[in-house]
Amino acid sequence: MVCNAQVITNLIKQCPSPVHDLQDSAIERDIQSGKTKIRIIGNPENLAILAYEIIGTELLIVALKSIKTNSDIDLSIECTREAEKIGKEKGCKYIRFHTFRPGLVVKALEQGYLPAEFILRKKL
Repeated sequence: MVCNAQVITNLIKQCPSPVHDLQDSAIERDIQSGKTKIRIIGNPENLAILAYEIIGTELLIVALKSIKTNSDIDLSIECTREAEKIGKEKGCKYIRFHTFRPGLVVKALEQGYLPAEFILRKKL
């Protein structure tokens, strides 16, 4: 299901934990402009929100939030599978995402994702 900005805003407000990635003002603006698309995955008991953009032949996962309540289903894996499905439908050759979550990196590596770059940052 693809949703508009108002629907996603209402879903975010219902989340039991902060969804800072999806509440970022730049992402919210991109959702409202249509640049960033939203896909809702699962059902009311096991819900995930996937925000993505198509950039040339690449699908960029902008943000991902799972709201897991009543299941052993790993919604982050379900979201990356959904992103793969969307990417294939849109003619993409690659999927890319950035994360601070080591556990998600491990899961992605198990699904065939490979590191593509290293980002280094130093506080001044």
